[in-house]
Amino acid sequence: MHGVRRVWETKGRVQKTFWFLAILLCFSAMCALIAMNGKEFWNDQGSTQVTHTMESKGMPLPKVTFCKNHPIRNTYVKQLYPTLSPDLIGYIILANKDP
Repeated sequence: MHGVRRVWETKGRVQKTFWFLAILLCFSAMCALIAMNGKEFWNDQGSTQVTHTMESKGMPLPKVTFCKNHPIRNTYVKQLYPTLSPDLIGYIILANKDP
């Protein structure tokens, strides 16, 4: 934010104009990026797909795919606890942990 100060402290008219335009450009770019990210966040529904597979040997494990752009919060998974099996919840939590 040192550039904002330069708009008022710079003595030359050309330099003041330069700093004003530079700050205006950066502020406009920031607003555009915030708007684009907000629009993408609110319009993207994400995707979730769950398929259960049974293996002949060992414990049956479900295949779970979550969109990487919208990680599942542990608190949300724990809210689902009454409707899902504990094994499935544990699998979902472990699958979405950061390595």
